Amino acid sequence: MLLKLVQEGLFLDGLTYASISRNLAEGKGSIWAPYHRGEAVFGEHPPLMFALEALYFKLFGDKFYTEKLYSFTIWLLTLVAANKLWKLLKPDDKRFFTFTLFLLCWGFTEPVAWSYANNILDITMALFDLLAVYVMCRALHNKVQITQSLITGGIFVFLATFTKGPVGAFPIAIPFIYQLVYSGKPAEIGKGIVQSIIVFVTVAVIYTILYQMPEPRMSVDRYVNQQLLSALQGKREVTVGFLGRFAILNYILMPLLLPIAAGLLMLALYKVSKAKAELTIKKKHLIFLLLVGLCGSLPIMISLKQRAFYMLPALPFFSLALALVLYPYFVSLTDKWAMGAGTFKKFRIGMTVVGVLLTFYISDSYGKILRDRDTINDVKQLATLLPEGSKVSMCAEVEQQFGFLAYAQRYHKLEISSGIMDADHVLTYKGLCNESYIDRLYELNFKQVDEDLPQFDLYELRLPYKFDFMLLNPFFLRGDK
Repeated sequence: MLLKLVQEGLFLDGLTYASISRNLAEGKGSIWAPYHRGEAVFGEHPPLMFALEALYFKLFGDKFYTEKLYSFTIWLLTLVAANKLWKLLKPDDKRFFTFTLFLLCWGFTEPVAWSYANNILDITMALFDLLAVYVMCRALHNKVQITQSLITGGIFVFLATFTKGPVGAFPIAIPFIYQLVYSGKPAEIGKGIVQSIIVFVTVAVIYTILYQMPEPRMSVDRYVNQQLLSALQGKREVTVGFLGRFAILNYILMPLLLPIAAGLLMLALYKVSKAKAELTIKKKHLIFLLLVGLCGSLPIMISLKQRAFYMLPALPFFSLALALVLYPYFVSLTDKWAMGAGTFKKFRIGMTVVGVLLTFYISDSYGKILRDRDTINDVKQLATLLPEGSKVSMCAEVEQQFGFLAYAQRYHKLEISSGIMDADHVLTYKGLCNESYIDRLYELNFKQVDEDLPQFDLYELRLPYKFDFMLLNPFFLRGDK
């Protein structure tokens, strides 16, 4: 993941979110009406992450690594929050190194390594959900300031849903799950239901207040109409494959296969070393974490659009559960193989050498292109030919090159649309654009720019009286073939 954080190239969604955040930092659009490109307001997601990431663009400028630095900060904060929850579950363990179990079970999973390097919305939502769970569990566990903590937890739930919608609302059920697992008495379970209602009401009150204001109301309505209702009705992209809605079960299991394999290796070493596990874990902790993880993942079955990174909010709880299972054996092995002062000194020197070599390796990778090399090079070459923020027309086929359009906006703020009325340059996709379209460009006195772009051809208007040519070509304006 560290290498990806210092290299160029992002997943399409992450590129889009970075452009929106950068535009917001520069005063284009607003938190209630985010601006990506063109004339339409971006309403695919709630706006909180864009506002947070915009602060990084204000602080660090419009650099390729700005959104990656934001993602790395979220990764570190998630580790801190998970460590707080770990200490709550294991208050008797003062050794910080045992927390490396969670890092093993969570930090090296494929969804985490990929998502935190690609600026995905879910990483921010996952942090707020984890904070909500910790705040409420701490209060319920210590039986202090419960009501205040439930309200605070509700605020974090609101922040999660204001990042990516209802999928971030699962911590509302935490008080009920907590009382169900740790008490089991009907009276306490009833109290848990009431406490969950307090969390829900907190979220509802915040949204109700926002909905009284015109701009926030329009923002919420736009998201509900453009994204939420379409996703629930199955009108959005379908990604579940032959497993249907049960694909989510595969996405729960697959990320954990590597840490489970590492855990089995640890158990084998434990058996071979004949170490003795003197510590035990509380099964209630394990059940609680598994239920929270399922609560954060199974509801996604409602939608036919499911992906591995949708598991990010639930993954910390599954990872903590696995870390708890391995905990007694891990401590037993580390105690058995405890190092003396001399051995520890050599180990520390060795780790320092490894750290220096890793630093040089990462530094050598800084700024290299990780993915979409041709597309990035095309945009960088266009940046040398066109002023930043230029309006460029394109043939219809280019409209389907979503990755290029996203990079063009993120790297050079190019405004690309199919309209040609106010464009001095036109882009065509090599081998795909309609020949009659290119013929008409020559009729309108556009000439091909003599530049070798790997995927595109660039045409430039050579006479200043473009509109005279447009009037002489009414069929072109109508788009007739």
